[in-house]
Amino acid sequence: PHEVVTGAGMGAVVEAAKLAVSRGTPLIGLGALTAPAMGGGERLLRHLPPEVKVTNGNGYTAAVTRANVAEAAEWLGLGERAKVVVVGSTGSVGGAASRLLADDGYQLVLLGRSQARVEHLLGDLAGRAVLSGDLDLVRDADIVVTLTHEARARLQPELVRPGSVVID
Repeated sequence: PHEVVTGAGMGAVVEAAKLAVSRGTPLIGLGALTAPAMGGGERLLRHLPPEVKVTNGNGYTAAVTRANVAEAAEWLGLGERAKVVVVGSTGSVGGAASRLLADDGYQLVLLGRSQARVEHLLGDLAGRAVLSGDLDLVRDADIVVTLTHEARARLQPELVRPGSVVID
């Protein structure tokens, strides 16, 4: 795994991306260690035509989460009226997913390790979401999204309202 951060490893990633572009791909997805080794894609972009886009696993996961929430909200018959709680809203995926969901107009509760941390990282969403560190707010959710590995944020059955959808 450490070879990917060497000059030869990064060169191999660039060559693989160029091969994919030559075969017609408009989007290069970086995963595993290639994303951090390539600076989230910044080091790769300078080697590709401007019309080719680069994403990493975090951006892709945030977009899939957005689609999953939309599907769950429709399944529940709530649409944008769904109350969505994002547990782990301050991480790299959680922050991106929270911003996408805020743009979609859901009733949002964004949870992190502490309210201060959520306010620091996502304070610009304060008018469109409740910012908190209180895991008990999960009880009122129609949809709960978990985007953290934090042991203290593990959902216990008594925290989740019957009929809610949990997306993990």
